[in-house]
Amino acid sequence: MWELAEVKVLSQRLNNIMFDLTIAGNFACFTRPYTNSSPVSYEALTPPAAQGILTAIYWHPGLIWQIHEIAILNPIQYESILYNMPSFRAPTKEQQDTRITQLVRHLVLRNPAYRVLADLVTLDPQAIPINKAVGCATKRLQKGRHYFQPYLGLSDFAATVRFTDRDNLPQPQPIEQHLGQFPHFALYEPYDGKGEDTGIMRRPNRVGEVAATLHRRSTVYFEDAEIVKGVIRVPPIPTDRYRQLVAEATAS
Repeated sequence: MWELAEVKVLSQRLNNIMFDLTIAGNFACFTRPYTNSSPVSYEALTPPAAQGILTAIYWHPGLIWQIHEIAILNPIQYESILYNMPSFRAPTKEQQDTRITQLVRHLVLRNPAYRVLADLVTLDPQAIPINKAVGCATKRLQKGRHYFQPYLGLSDFAATVRFTDRDNLPQPQPIEQHLGQFPHFALYEPYDGKGEDTGIMRRPNRVGEVAATLHRRSTVYFEDAEIVKGVIRVPPIPTDRYRQLVAEATAS
C-alpha cells in the first residue's frame, strides 16, 4: 500500500507555494525513448515522471505541477531484470483476457530516492484559486489519498511519497554529470488523426470512439540538463500553450 504522504510549506512567493517531498522506491525505469526493444532507464527521475507522480495525488484541469529541483539522494545503481510485458493486444473485447506476453530485459535503477521541489501553477485563476488548490492537495497528501498508485516509470515499481524531514535534511549525492537531452515536460494536444505522425514520442492516442476530433497527441519536449552537486535544476514550463488548450476546451 501507498505510505502516508505529508507536505510542508517552505515559502510563499507570488501565488505559488513550494512543496518539499521525498519520492523513493525499490526500482525505477524512466525509459529512454530510443530503447524500446530493450528499455534502458535515464540516470534519474525525469520531470514528466515527477509530474505524473504528483498528478496521481492531486489533479485539476486548470492546474499543472511545475518541478523546480530534483535532488538524487541515493547513488545511481543500475540492475538488469527480466520484465514480463504484453506483446499482443487482443483486437476484440471478448479476447481482452487473452494476451501474449514475453520477457523483456530492462536496465533499471535500484533503490532510487529523490527530493523534489515543486509548485502548483494555475492556468485559469477563475476555475480554481491557487490557495484552494494548495489546500486540497495538502489534505489529500496528509490523508494518503490518490487517484491511482504512484509509480516510478513502470506500474509495478510503486513509489512512496513523504514529507522531507527538515530536522534531518537528506543530502544529495556528490554527482557531477552532463545528461544531454533530458525530458522537460509533456503536452497532450488535440490531433485530427489525419496525416502521418512522425518523430520520437509523438504518437496519436485516441480518446473515445466518437469522432476523430477526440484524438490527442503526446509530445515530450527535451532540454539540455546536467547534474550539479547531485541536483537537477528544471527550467520553468512555458504555460502559454497549456492556457491555450484550457481555453479551447472551455470554449468547446
